[in-house]
Amino acid sequence: MENPGFSGKEELLFLIQFGVFQSLCENLQDTIKKEADPQSCLHGMIEMHLNYFVRHTNDLKIRFREIESLDGCFCRKVADKRKEHSGLTESISEKISSTFGGSSAFSRLAALYLFGTLDWIYQRYRPGRNPDASEITSQLYRTHLNGFLRMRHLEKL
Repeated sequence: MENPGFSGKEELLFLIQFGVFQSLCENLQDTIKKEADPQSCLHGMIEMHLNYFVRHTNDLKIRFREIESLDGCFCRKVADKRKEHSGLTESISEKISSTFGGSSAFSRLAALYLFGTLDWIYQRYRPGRNPDASEITSQLYRTHLNGFLRMRHLEKL
C-alpha cells in the first residue's frame, strides 16, 4: 500500500483539525481587515463560519469528535491555533461590547455563546430542510447582537 503522505491516524487527525482552524483564522482575519464596523464584522464572521461549516461538515465532525485524540506536539499546535481563533472572535465581541458600555467579562462570554451555537450547527443542520446559511446568519446575528443591546440591563440585575 502506498503511503498517503502522513505517518498515521494521529497525524491525519492533526492535519484535519489544524487545517480547519487555520482556514477559519485566515478567513476571520480577512473579515476583520475588510469590515471596519464591529457589527458588520460580527455579521461577516457568522456568515463565514456557517458557509465554511456547510461546505466542510465532515471536517467539522472530526474536529469535535476527535479533539481529545491528539497528544504532544500535535495537541499543542491545534490548541494554539484554536486559541488564535478564539482571540480573533473575542476581539470582535470586545469592540461591540465597548460600543454599548459592556464589560470585558460579558464580551468573553458572548464569544463563548456564539461558539457554542456555531460549533454545534453541524449536529442539527440539514441542507434542504433548514433555512440556508444566509438566513441562519441573519437570525443568529440579530439574536447575538440583541444580547449586547440588553447586556447593560442584565449586568445591573
